[in-house]
Amino acid sequence: MKYYRLTAKRAKKLTNQKKLALDTEIDSILKRIESCIEKGEYGIDLVILTHSQVAQLTKLGYKLTSRTFYKDYPFHISWE
Repeated sequence: MKYYRLTAKRAKKLTNQKKLALDTEIDSILKRIESCIEKGEYGIDLVILTHSQVAQLTKLGYKLTSRTFYKDYPFHISWE
């Protein structure tokens, strides 16, 4: 993506698009968490999390653990 002579209007539009994409990603994770809650579980394992997702989940009060010894699911989110 080129940013040569990027206007403020275009920058705002791009930022809003990115924010919407990030919100959609976190919503997808929260739906998976809701599914785990329905099963009586207190955690979920994920393959990948972005820095933004980590920040958003932490802000919502979830505990995030990076488990490098689990290659298939290196991230664990819990709400115990």
